Amino acid sequence: MRSVLQIAAAHAAVLRSDALHHQAATLDTSPLSLSNPEAQAQAEAANKLHPLGEKVRADPADPQTPKLPFVTDELRSCTGHFSVGCYGDEAEHTRTWYHKVIPKGDQKAMTVQVCYDFCQQVPFAQFFGLVHGRECWCAHYYDKGATTDGFCDLPCEGNANEVCGGKKLASVHEMHDCNNLPAKICHGAPPPISNAAQTCGWGDTAAHSYCHVECIPGYEIGEDNLRCKEFGNRLVYSWASWSGTTTCVAKNCGPPTNEPHTRHPTADVYFPNSVQFQCQLGYSIDRIPQGNRTFSQTCQTTGQLTPSVP
Repeated sequence: MRSVLQIAAAHAAVLRSDALHHQAATLDTSPLSLSNPEAQAQAEAANKLHPLGEKVRADPADPQTPKLPFVTDELRSCTGHFSVGCYGDEAEHTRTWYHKVIPKGDQKAMTVQVCYDFCQQVPFAQFFGLVHGRECWCAHYYDKGATTDGFCDLPCEGNANEVCGGKKLASVHEMHDCNNLPAKICHGAPPPISNAAQTCGWGDTAAHSYCHVECIPGYEIGEDNLRCKEFGNRLVYSWASWSGTTTCVAKNCGPPTNEPHTRHPTADVYFPNSVQFQCQLGYSIDRIPQGNRTFSQTCQTTGQLTPSVP
């Protein structure tokens, strides 16, 4: 059983082939394949096309069968669109049509936003077009030199203030798929971090945005939001820089032990500090009148206090 990624890879190959040759893949009908009933059955099952052009499994009850529409890249997150122009549409075999994918009962009155919301979920789509005032298609390219006879002058069915192509021409829009652009690099390590034993040496704005920091013994991570972030406008000029703060703070060993017949501070003790105990009058550590009347507890690298009584 093929995974969604394998299905997506197969679909990508089909789309790239269409873009280069404008030809549809054909089923193998050679005598060898037809003479093998098992191979023929597999070929026929594989040739059942998904409405998006995906080859799907023969069993529609399979819970792993992808639902429409779906994306192959979880990071794909188109951030907007703008109008490219009014052009013809002569490459229908490469188009994914809204009305052919979305069940009729779930279809919305067409607007530019409805078409955009649909097409940003279609694998490999970079453009979308509106035609006839009510139809929407998605594609990974468009033909600028196609038919130019006519105008884009039909109002959208769902918003009369917008134009949804014409009788022959389509209102074509480009989609910004910013998260598919290359990551920006944070060159070099971030600014020095006090009490840090090790920090990251570089980062980027994608998978390596987090800066891993290790503290020296006796310290632990406090704030932890140092990231490699992108600034500027990705479509014009942008750059990456370290942003946020990660700190190494002293471990808290908690309050000192409450020893009877002593005077001592009660506040929490932090590494590497100590707290002093003073025996009350008439008391000593060794029960000798002239014996030692003071002792201490120290906060250790483990976050634990040393024993209170020697």
